[in-house]
Amino acid sequence: MFREFELNEDNIEKQKEIVLEIIKENEKKIKGLLELENKTYENFITPYQLMHERLNFYFSPISHLNSVKNSKKTQEVYSSLLPVLTEYYTKLGQNRNLYEACKKIYKEDLNLNREQKKVLEDLILEFELSGV
Repeated sequence: MFREFELNEDNIEKQKEIVLEIIKENEKKIKGLLELENKTYENFITPYQLMHERLNFYFSPISHLNSVKNSKKTQEVYSSLLPVLTEYYTKLGQNRNLYEACKKIYKEDLNLNREQKKVLEDLILEFELSGV
């Protein structure tokens, strides 16, 4: 059964507010993750990835709507979020504490499977390419 796309010009501002709130929540969660004494893939990397999955879940429809049904309103909302998202991801990409935590988990977590090691290798590379 076909289900109509729920995001539209009438509720796109609400979606924008959700994205902004998620960014604030993520920043707090990241501080909490960094305070963990014994970081593991399960208690650090998984929550870190899930918070970004959630952010993407709410931003992607805005981007999609702007692409397929561009209007002044969609362009305004999309364009207003780009600098915020850029700043957020730039801060993360250059966060030495996150980088060091990933490296430490990669070296010390003996329970990592092949897929988890690959995820960590990619995360570490992303940090390095971002200039950390």
